[in-house]
Amino acid sequence: MVDAGVTYWLTPVAKEGPRTPLEVVRRLVVEQQVFAIGEVADKKSQLQPGDRICFYATRCVGVVADARVASRPSFTQNGDRTDHGTFPYVFDLDEVRAYLDRPILIDRELRGRLDAFAGRDPDGPFAFFVMGLHRVSERDFGLLTRASDS
Repeated sequence: MVDAGVTYWLTPVAKEGPRTPLEVVRRLVVEQQVFAIGEVADKKSQLQPGDRICFYATRCVGVVADARVASRPSFTQNGDRTDHGTFPYVFDLDEVRAYLDRPILIDRELRGRLDAFAGRDPDGPFAFFVMGLHRVSERDFGLLTRASDS
């Protein structure tokens, strides 16, 4: 998975109306091979085709999928490709791998191994890590995904 110039990302996926985070990932990431982020995602301009992104299902479910970013985020009218107007910047995905039935839990043990938690108490709060689009190291991306299963 080593690629020069690739940036690695973690993004949360929350409930969308009546859909659970897992249903949102299944519908958008797995079936439609797209994802949407909001106006306030200040890193949206940094997402580039070829980057890798993993999806954290909120409510402590865990990381349930990863993919390659296939296009830059672009503004789309509400309902064009997703049905949640809060997230109007849509980008395409490819090389999607889903593990909805066996998520990677960001538990104490894993937090203790992640670069992002160096110098932090693995028992402490970790909302900083799973709220919003977040850049992660290549090593952390490998630990957060099922990359070794491929």
